[in-house]
Amino acid sequence: MWMPSQVSGRDRRADERFAITQDCTLIFEEHSARCRTRDLSFGGARLAMPLAAVAYPLDSLRSLQINGVGFLKAEVRWTDGHEIGLQFQAADGTRAALATLMRRHGVRPMLRPMTG
Repeated sequence: MWMPSQVSGRDRRADERFAITQDCTLIFEEHSARCRTRDLSFGGARLAMPLAAVAYPLDSLRSLQINGVGFLKAEVRWTDGHEIGLQFQAADGTRAALATLMRRHGVRPMLRPMTG
């Protein structure tokens, strides 16, 4: 079963995040759920869910689908009521697609090479 991290997101965040609202879909093993980003970075996203986070099978999360970006492998880092925090497991090509999406929302991110 999925368990939340004991370290807050602010303490672990490596990438600048931007207030971007974008419709998206969480893909689980056996179904999907529509949601919306509240903020987005190259490293992850904060999502607003229609139901409380505990209503979803978070341990079976496969990816996040964002139109214009594609499918992003992700893992749940935290939950709070109707919000879910994801960390992306992305490649440089995905970072470029996220940068394009951010620019469409008026954000000019610095596209740095991945580390680690």
